[in-house]
Amino acid sequence: MSTPESITEKGLARRYGIAAIALIANNYVFAYLLSFLVSAIISFFPNAAELADRSTDSGYLIFMFFNEICAYAFPITVYAFIFRDCKTEPAASGYKRFFGETPLLFVAGWTFALAGAYITSHISAFLGTLFSVPQTKIAFSSAMPKDAFMFTVFAVCTCVIAPVCEELIYRKLLLTPMRKYSDSAAALVTSLLFALSHFNFSQFLYTFAFGYFLAVIAIRSRSVLPCVICHIVNNLTAGISSYLPETLGNDPSGSILKSVLTAIESATPYIMIAAIPITAAVLILRLYRLNDNGGSTLPKRLAVIFADPVFLVAAAVILVITFIKLYK
Repeated sequence: MSTPESITEKGLARRYGIAAIALIANNYVFAYLLSFLVSAIISFFPNAAELADRSTDSGYLIFMFFNEICAYAFPITVYAFIFRDCKTEPAASGYKRFFGETPLLFVAGWTFALAGAYITSHISAFLGTLFSVPQTKIAFSSAMPKDAFMFTVFAVCTCVIAPVCEELIYRKLLLTPMRKYSDSAAALVTSLLFALSHFNFSQFLYTFAFGYFLAVIAIRSRSVLPCVICHIVNNLTAGISSYLPETLGNDPSGSILKSVLTAIESATPYIMIAAIPITAAVLILRLYRLNDNGGSTLPKRLAVIFADPVFLVAAAVILVITFIKLYK
């Protein structure tokens, strides 16, 4: 086993390439094997048909928690093994715990993420006009909850379990090793992997921008805890605005909530305009300025990563898969 000091930048680049391959394997190998195993186990139960039907409460519960296992069990195991001999802290940091920056960075990240989502929607519309590609569906449309119990399960899985697991993966296991050489490169590369991991065009720019600022928060605070909190707030906001109205249906209280959410949606452009000065303040105050250890420049650090054929090919394959899925 190699020691932390013996891991070169090229060696790390290859490990990030393997991490990208793991994303593909997780979606198209591990998930199918686990699905087969779960189906086989369910078949032994007397109420197997109900448990296999996601339109029922029990079936939905199994479906959602099965999705969480598929999404995170394999990557966490693989990444923990790949980076097992890497240092857990950068060689030089100089940052102190400063949670006061977190709200500003969160607002800045959200502003850029919403701008990314806006750009993505226009790209999707352009592709739809040019190549007759259908409009991108809402993320997790297959997991749309149909009652209060389902929404509770959905919220626990996507707004609590998912943020905790994703922050451990992308802002701890993947972010920390590269910080030995470059904080800025670590933030950008892990944000790219975070965006690629969703295999969803509609989320790509949003998750990349938001993931970058979450990485900055992790670096500045030297903790994943504020990242987890920010991630939970983000997912809860998206879950409530996108899925709760559909769950409530025609219920009178649902109509009131829909009116409130519609008003908030209409005010979003103005909120973004108001957020611009805050974002500018974050940039001007250089709250997210990061270290590049060893005196090397960011382009050189990134060139080492993207020059690795394994990382480059794996990332390209994921991008191709993501765009192909637009036609389905």
